[in-house]
Amino acid sequence: SQKDRDPILIYKFYDTDTKLVEAYKLGEITSMSTTKSSVADIFDNWSNTLVEKTVDYTRVLTLFYNMNDPFLKEDKDIRHALAEAIDKSKFAEFGEDAIGPIPPISWAYAQDTKRYTYNPTVASKIIKKYTESSGSAELTISTYYDHLGVADLVKEDLESAGMKTRVEVLAGNLPGNFQLFLAPLTLPKDPDQYFFWHSTQKRGNITSYKNVRVDKLLEDGRNTFSIRTRKDLYSDFQRVLVEDMPAYFLYYPNIYTIKRK
Repeated sequence: SQKDRDPILIYKFYDTDTKLVEAYKLGEITSMSTTKSSVADIFDNWSNTLVEKTVDYTRVLTLFYNMNDPFLKEDKDIRHALAEAIDKSKFAEFGEDAIGPIPPISWAYAQDTKRYTYNPTVASKIIKKYTESSGSAELTISTYYDHLGVADLVKEDLESAGMKTRVEVLAGNLPGNFQLFLAPLTLPKDPDQYFFWHSTQKRGNITSYKNVRVDKLLEDGRNTFSIRTRKDLYSDFQRVLVEDMPAYFLYYPNIYTIKRK
C-alpha cells in the first residue's frame, strides 16, 4: 500500500544548540532548523551541507508595553520615545524589520503605516522630561532566555537615552505586573487580531490595551465578508495601533534550515 511506501519522519528536539549541532555532526539527524545565524554559520564551509535562510512571517518579535503601568500609560509620547531610542539596525542579523502587527505577505498589509526611525537625540530629551517629572523612573524588560541577547541590546539603547533599565529572565509564564515584555507574537493567517488588541479580551490582550476606535475596527472587520472593506478596516487598524503604540514591533525572525545535500 501507499502507506507502507511513505517514508517515516522522526522529529527530535534538543534543549541546547550544542546538542543540536552535535547530533547533526554525528549523523543522528539529517536536517535541522534554527533561528540563530551563529549555528548556521558553523556549516557555511561544509561541502555536503546546504544552508537555506527564510523569514518566518508567522511570528513577530515584539516589545509589549503594559498599558496599566503608571509611567507607560501616561502619554504615547514616552512610548514613542522608547521606540526611537532603539536602534533596529542591530537586529538585521536576527530577522526582517517589522513595522506593524500584520506581515508584508498578507493581503491586508498597510505599507503606509508609520515607521519609527532611530532618533536618540529626540528620544533622550523626551525621556528626560518624563523621568524627571515621575521621580526615579526605572523600567524592567521581562523576557525568556531565547531573547535575552535582544533584550540586552534594547536595554543598552534605552540606557544610552537616559532610561534606567534592567532585564528580567522569566522561567515560565508572563508575570501580571510586567512593564516591558519582549516576546514573539504568533500571527494568525487572517488579519483579524481581535484576540490580541480588543479591550474585552482579558487573556489575549496582555498589554491591557483599550482604544475605542481599534475596538470598532476589529469588530467591523469580523462583521463583513468583503475583502475590499476588510482591507480598508485593517489598514486603519494598523495605522491607529502603531501610532498609539501599546507595543513596538521589532522583526520577523530568520529561519535557517540546515540539511545534507
